[in-house]
Amino acid sequence: MKNEKIKSQSSEQLRQNIKTIKVIAGMLIGTSILVLLTVLYLFLFKKDSSALPLLMVTAGSAIIVIINLKQAKLMQAELDYRKNL
Repeated sequence: MKNEKIKSQSSEQLRQNIKTIKVIAGMLIGTSILVLLTVLYLFLFKKDSSALPLLMVTAGSAIIVIINLKQAKLMQAELDYRKNL
């Protein structure tokens, strides 16, 4: 079904979606790194383990980034296919 959606979009829509996905993935990566560094700082230097569950947020964000970048790769493949026609 996702391929049907991708194939029905115009090339300009695909380019815009790829750009949006990359920006959102970059923001998620940035905030995940910030959360990870904060948790490590609190755990190692302040000996506060109450922030350790936030590591799950970082892991969840990583999964979302992987899924989104895979979708962007599929969109880019569709654009390349259209370009070669």
